[in-house]
Amino acid sequence: MLYRVCLIFVLSTAMLLKSYTLTSYANDGKSPVGVKIQLTLNDVAATVNGQKMTLSTPPVLLNNTTLVPLRFIADALKADLTWNTEDQSIALKYADHVIKLSIDSRFVRIDNQSMTLEQPAVIMNSTTLVPLRFIAESLNQTVAYNNETKSIIITTPHPRNAEIRVDNLNTASNMGFTYNFFIQQPNMNVISMASDHHNQIYILEQDAASEMSFALRVYNEATGETKVV
Repeated sequence: MLYRVCLIFVLSTAMLLKSYTLTSYANDGKSPVGVKIQLTLNDVAATVNGQKMTLSTPPVLLNNTTLVPLRFIADALKADLTWNTEDQSIALKYADHVIKLSIDSRFVRIDNQSMTLEQPAVIMNSTTLVPLRFIAESLNQTVAYNNETKSIIITTPHPRNAEIRVDNLNTASNMGFTYNFFIQQPNMNVISMASDHHNQIYILEQDAASEMSFALRVYNEATGETKVV
């Protein structure tokens, strides 16, 4: 019975996807998987795709530039990091991009292009800190800053012309979505969930009072709107 229900969910989701113009984070070996990182200035608390983490050193503002721990940002983006102790140089590889910089040096190379930093990387409290916006945007990430709360959100923008299929959907729980289905729908049991990376979560629900009653709900993480289809 459950197998049949899950099959219906997959087929229903596939039909819904045809009615949207969507993109996905399907990893083709070169394209990195999407990520959502949340930070706050002078606060060691952080989240990566909804998972809480504690930084060794909090993000700081230095010369009007936000600096963040290098190791944290590299791990969050799943980038390859190389540290040369002798000359204190750093190489950060992400997808097809390579950033090379050194501690206390304003000179940096992105792929084969030389550039100049307004604020170089520094070592503070035995932790290497790098300019957040420069690093993130050089790796095609989007950075949003809230001046009132001092909060920072780094996200992977939607890649263009990517094909979305049922077999490359990710479960909503792995994408850092925070919607509490059990509180919002206390009389419904969640059978399965999928996200299309367009802020839409598809939820297959079963009525707690009836094993034969199901609903396919679409929840928009950005707007909070829910509709049954």
